Amino acid sequence: MIGSVIAVLLPLPIAFLQYNDPTLVILIIILPTIIHQIVGNFVEPKIFGESFGLHPITIILSLIFWGMIWGFIGVLLAAPLTAIIRISFERFETTKQIARLLEGKIHIKES
Repeated sequence: MIGSVIAVLLPLPIAFLQYNDPTLVILIIILPTIIHQIVGNFVEPKIFGESFGLHPITIILSLIFWGMIWGFIGVLLAAPLTAIIRISFERFETTKQIARLLEGKIHIKES
């Protein structure tokens, strides 16, 4: 979040000096903001989910959960911690369904 704000705000002084038209300055603010929102809220959870074996919704919920518990450090460690929990849950038969839930594969029956 902070990185996105800094990435959008850094070019503003140059945009104000370079362009007299306010619509260009507004576009310089709006376009990167939209791109950062799409990438941060949709693309990254999908990529992290595939690499960690977690559903994208699980990644988002783990970011919220660990962020509430440990703040910024929790947000940084959310995906790896949740992946460790999922791997631990897969090891035992009683918690295997929870691991499947974290993966987003609850609809697949085990034979």
